[in-house]
Amino acid sequence: MNSKYEQIKTLHFKIFPNAVPSKDSAGAGLNQTETATASVSQILFSKKRLLERCYPGSYIINSYLLRALRKLEGLVDFHMQSIGAQRILMPSLSPSHLWKDSGRWDLMGKELFRVEDRNDNQLCLAPTHEETVCSMVANHQLSYKSLPLLLYQITGKFRDEPHQKHGLLRGREFIMKDLYTFDENETQAKKTYNMVVNAYENIFKELSLNVIKVAADPGAIGGSTSHEYHIESAVGEDTLKLCDKCGDAVNIELYTDVHQPKNCQYGSCTEKRRTVKGIELAHTFLLGDRYSKPLNVTYRSKENKPEYTYMGCYGIGVSRLLAAAVEVLSTSSHMKMPRVISPYQLVIIPQKKGYKFEETLHIAEQVYDELERIPSTRGEVVIDDRFNQSIGQRIRDAKLMGFPLALCVSKQALASEGGDETVEILDLYEGESQRVALQEITSYLSARVATVQHHLV
Repeated sequence: MNSKYEQIKTLHFKIFPNAVPSKDSAGAGLNQTETATASVSQILFSKKRLLERCYPGSYIINSYLLRALRKLEGLVDFHMQSIGAQRILMPSLSPSHLWKDSGRWDLMGKELFRVEDRNDNQLCLAPTHEETVCSMVANHQLSYKSLPLLLYQITGKFRDEPHQKHGLLRGREFIMKDLYTFDENETQAKKTYNMVVNAYENIFKELSLNVIKVAADPGAIGGSTSHEYHIESAVGEDTLKLCDKCGDAVNIELYTDVHQPKNCQYGSCTEKRRTVKGIELAHTFLLGDRYSKPLNVTYRSKENKPEYTYMGCYGIGVSRLLAAAVEVLSTSSHMKMPRVISPYQLVIIPQKKGYKFEETLHIAEQVYDELERIPSTRGEVVIDDRFNQSIGQRIRDAKLMGFPLALCVSKQALASEGGDETVEILDLYEGESQRVALQEITSYLSARVATVQHHLV
């Protein structure tokens, strides 16, 4: 075999660790009790060991699933930088004195992971970074000319969840994008708030997800205005009241049981609201001086006077967003992701070893080489080289792995159909198949493949 094929073969072993036929029982990495209560995404990630538990609420993400996570991060990066946000990186450990200054050291209770270093200094593993970012910005001499200031990161966060469950949907350690904004006043902060909300809506639109924006309780983070962004799902832990007529929505946490309105109260709308369960994907807060005042984050006004900045904070649970998308798009035997973040866009499946095997393998390699020369498909195509399995078995596995497209090179590819050799293209997400002439395969697939290469930073 040449070195190029050996590279493909090595890639195969990374994609299909412990590869088993897709008729394997649900949740290969889960015990019987866990499987009975597991979510769809948790079952699918466990079947191929794409996600392995290190300890309750903390997981090892396999290289295949990590590709999807990195693509999602790239998508978020693109939209954050499109509104002028600057990416930074803050430490996970945060000193207790900052949290005591903000009042959250006691307010967070048992959900805050607290540690001590060898010198008995108290620290925490940050679930969010308002205190840390404020301590940094407070050390700079800000002017009104430097505002608005938008700083964000995409990092691991920590929260000692009492009921960690459903894999990446609720864990103790997770990946989050957190953005912090600093403005002159409430009017300017609201403009920034609306700009970020619009960027969030663009992210969800690119993912083709039907996300519900709801008014919400600011909780321990605080602030005057707060919205959550949910996707409807039976495994969601939040209860939402939705009006299908005007689109208004609210989290019932805003109301007591006694005062929950049955009908919509948005404007003049009085339509009856329906109740659904939702998975929270993101949260936005207008903070005011909730943190800038106790942590002394000021800027010099036009009159050269020190004024407290007006803040906002905005989070997207990146790892949860990935799992939630799989949760609502998939079944327990067929994983689907938003196409734009699928780890690979196309799997090429040559004929099983036997009759005409070498000829079909040669065609598969030719197609692979041609697609690797095209920017839109480069790095998005793999060959399934488990030649001891039938095409049907590998198609079932391709569905379990979340490939949007499969190209099957069977012995029919050697037959002539109207003078053309053809291969079968399966759209695994839509359940459609089409035979395409070999000489047209490159242009056909380059137009069908969705990528986020223009987002990767």
